[in-house]
Formats: sequence, C-alpha cells, structure tokens
Amino acid sequence: DKIDKGSLAEEDRTQLKGAAFFFRGWLYFQLVIRYGGVPLVLKPENIGDDLLVKRNSTTQCMQQIEADLDSAIAYLPVIDAGSAENDGHLHKGTAMAVKGRMLLYFASPQFDPTQATKDRWQAAYDANTAAQTYLEAHGFGLFPSFAGLWFNELNKEDIFVRRYQYSPDNDMSFSHWAAA
Repeated sequence: DKIDKGSLAEEDRTQLKGAAFFFRGWLYFQLVIRYGGVPLVLKPENIGDDLLVKRNSTTQCMQQIEADLDSAIAYLPVIDAGSAENDGHLHKGTAMAVKGRMLLYFASPQFDPTQATKDRWQAAYDANTAAQTYLEAHGFGLFPSFAGLWFNELNKEDIFVRRYQYSPDNDMSFSHWAAA
C-alpha cells in the first residue's frame, strides 16, 4: 500500500508490485479452488476495523484474481528462457500462464455447473493462447526429452519454480527445485 512512498529504485519497486499482485492472485486462487467465494481483503486493516469480513461471491473473487494477475503481467519483467535472468524469479509469462489456468477453472463445471456462461470458455482459450504465444516467443516450450527433463534444472519447460538449497552434508552446491 505504501511502496511508492519508500526509497526503493523504480525497477525494484515495479518488480515487487508485480510479485505482490501475482502472489495475492495466486493465493486467492488456491483458496477459491478449495472453498469457493472467500472474503476479499484488498487493503491493510487497521486495529479498529471489523475483522469479521463477509464472504464475497466466487465470481467476485475470480474477477479480483484476474485483475491481480493482469496487474502482475503489467509489472513483471520480460525474461527469456535461455537468459541468465531466468533464475526462477517470477516473470510476465508466469502470470500469463496462471491467468490461463485460473480462467479454465472458472469456465469448468466446478464453477459453472450449468455451463450457462459460454464466454468463460472463450476467455480461457484467449488467455491460454496468449500465454502460449508469449512464452514460445521467449524461448519457453516443451522439453524434447521427458527422461532428461528431471535432470535439467530451469529448462525451457519451467515457468514457475520453487528453488531452495539443501544437503545433508552442508554442501550448498546441491540444489533441489520443484516445478509448479
């Protein structure tokens, strides 16, 4: 809420905003998948505020998630698959892919049991096509060998990864990672 009032460099501030919008959208998406509509808390609460916030509808939540991911797309950097910058950080392609996934869920019978809202499928198709086109233009795509996929960290198929270091012998050069 107050990031623009700080002394961070503009580039850092922009990337942090993109990450914040992405993770708020991602976490609300995880909640909505499990529980349907949840309370949307979009600004910091004050100590005197009523913290018993009513649930929003699933549609309102999905619209907010889409808006957050659109903001993330606008703020996050462009990163090519083969570049040194592709070190596991969020990028524009990550947000586009998650937006496509979210819209597929929203169009599915889980969230539209009667399938009365046909434009949801079109929105999901458009978002996924845009994500695929963008990612392919930046070197992302299917890895040529399924067997070799597991031994090539940060290959062209990885667009959203969690990286961490671990070694039982305290050898920090051994890296584990997980694709989401």
